[in-house]
Amino acid sequence: QSIGNAAVYGNLLLTAAGNKNAIVPFTTLGNFTLTNGTLTSIVSVTHSIGGNWLMSGGTFNNTNISIVMNGTANQTISSTGAFKNLTINKPSGMISLLSDMTVSTALNFISGKISIGNSNLTIGNSGSINNANATNYIIAVGNGTLNQQVLAGGSKVFPVGQSSAYTPATIALAAGSTTDIMSVRMLTA
Repeated sequence: QSIGNAAVYGNLLLTAAGNKNAIVPFTTLGNFTLTNGTLTSIVSVTHSIGGNWLMSGGTFNNTNISIVMNGTANQTISSTGAFKNLTINKPSGMISLLSDMTVSTALNFISGKISIGNSNLTIGNSGSINNANATNYIIAVGNGTLNQQVLAGGSKVFPVGQSSAYTPATIALAAGSTTDIMSVRMLTA
């Protein structure tokens, strides 16, 4: 089954078995829900989500799919699948993670914040976080952590903070050390 016409949906629910091949970009003004079947695309597309991302089942084949979270209210992400490219472009509100989440290639900030709470946000080993700054960053208060690989002899910025304070951390490893996955979260006083 193909989604072959660019469309704007109120809410989009994928609940039946089988492949849903989204070969054109789509926009949801409300929630995107995946509970069964496979969302895939044979061409590169970018889908815009104005509500919540709710994935409790099925498969998200992200190879050619980029997602933009761009709602004007608070949004949530609950996902059993990884994102390839995720862009945060929120004119208002923030995104809250309700589950652990992986972004394999790029987490791009245009506008807005992500609150990870008690969930873990993992960036793929060759992935990156782009354009984070004092107004667009990851709120890492709670038991959840931001996880990124730091190469031996290299360094990585962890763009974290509290809701009203951006306090990024940089982790550097000496040459000859061991490449490892590092985890960062904020502690409250």
